[in-house]
Amino acid sequence: MIVSLEKKIDDLYAWQLLSPLVVGYPYLPFTGAAARPIVLAHVLNEIVVNRRRSVIEFGSGISTILMARLIQRNRLDAKVVSIEHDANWVDAMRGLLAAEDIGDAVEIVHAPLAPCDHALEGNHWYDLSVLASRIAEKRFDLALVDGPPAWETGKGMTRYPAGPFLEDRMAERCALFLDDADRLGERLVMGKWNATGAWKLKVIHQSFAFATRGDAFYADPFVYHQ
Repeated sequence: MIVSLEKKIDDLYAWQLLSPLVVGYPYLPFTGAAARPIVLAHVLNEIVVNRRRSVIEFGSGISTILMARLIQRNRLDAKVVSIEHDANWVDAMRGLLAAEDIGDAVEIVHAPLAPCDHALEGNHWYDLSVLASRIAEKRFDLALVDGPPAWETGKGMTRYPAGPFLEDRMAERCALFLDDADRLGERLVMGKWNATGAWKLKVIHQSFAFATRGDAFYADPFVYHQ
């Protein structure tokens, strides 16, 4: 895949913003599945600038570790609930968090993929019975949707159920991120979520969709959107 010059510039700048949470810490295992640095910087900005204190993410990874580091370093009264379907990755993530003694900032919930009434095109989503027992009546003011994996043929709409699931679980003042919105499947998911009137997601920085509800300060690391 050819990466555009604009994406390279965005991510180089974002790396500078992220450096206080990278330099001097244990190595982060970045892979092609990790969110782009510009996405991570925007999420962390939202937590700091708009005081997001109850975060839910679908798909654990680099974002989980960086949010935990931020919460500890800035002494924030915040908590991340991270939903992950892969049991082996859950164990790996818990080990990484424990090694840095930052696990208190994150609750990783193992929810295997299962049939879901909201799913489209025969896809599975995180087991709703597990989520119901672990999340209960919690409300969130930031959501990052970066899972389940949706890159394989036929899996493009896999992330759609996050919209209906979050509909009654988000605070009046909140933010929503949908990663990988440069792909057709996520663009279709975004369109369906917007069609309900609950969100006004827009694709920014060429690869993720973002929207806020309620009052919010501008938290995009850049002063423009492509």
